Amino acid sequence: MNKTEIIQRVAYNIVPDGTRLAVDESIEPEDTDTLDTQSPDEVSRSFTSALKIALARVSQEAMGAALSDLSNTPDAILLLRLHEACIKMTERTIQALTVEELNVDVIDDHRKMVTTIAEIAKELGIEYEPPNDRFVQ
Repeated sequence: MNKTEIIQRVAYNIVPDGTRLAVDESIEPEDTDTLDTQSPDEVSRSFTSALKIALARVSQEAMGAALSDLSNTPDAILLLRLHEACIKMTERTIQALTVEELNVDVIDDHRKMVTTIAEIAKELGIEYEPPNDRFVQ
């Protein structure tokens, strides 16, 4: 596993299982559900999934930029810096949110990301000491 694969795994861990975003131009519009034929729960899940995918993409880009000066070979420094990047992204997201109820969801996503970092460290046999993280207390 290299740096790019680690970043992708951490970033996309927040996307619900089974979620995919694809455009299939061969599907006729009348063959698909539209917002007026979906239940409110289905609409909510669709929007939530789309937002998670968008957040994962933004996170992947931000993490890649934060780690651009590091080697592709995973080590404790890469994992530490990745965790620190997750903390900064979570802090900035919470500061930017105008709906406080979303903070819980952002913090849950953060916890998923840093749990994935710890799992990767264990899988790769890297001794990793996470930074002080107020979101994982």
